[in-house]
Amino acid sequence: SASRSMVIHLIDSPGHVDFSAEVTSALLLCDSAILVVDAVEGLCARTHSLVREAYLHQLVPVLVINKVDRLCMEMGLDASEAYMRIRELIESINAVCAAMLNSAALDGEERSDDQDIRDAIWNFDPIKGNVVFAS
Repeated sequence: SASRSMVIHLIDSPGHVDFSAEVTSALLLCDSAILVVDAVEGLCARTHSLVREAYLHQLVPVLVINKVDRLCMEMGLDASEAYMRIRELIESINAVCAAMLNSAALDGEERSDDQDIRDAIWNFDPIKGNVVFAS
């Protein structure tokens, strides 16, 4: 297949509630969203509203589970315990996304093929290639 050039601009927007306007402005500029979640800290309170806002802007998300090394180095987990922690984290993120999708459906959005695709996009699974692990 022919290779294509691509330009990627990363826009880092703060997650703190005091910067809501900046986050909204940043999301308007994007086609995709990178959701970074700390492997030890897990989901923050603001994550729920940021996920919803990214969904409303029809962004394609990628989940990055960051600081995976902390699971073993700081928490002292063995490989299977770290795996279970990461699996539970992905499940909790998917639960947040499922609740958001259900809420959107209750708000009167009509079901369509596009909606089914958007629902699939907001389900994170390493096998699907939409989860990245980082340290």
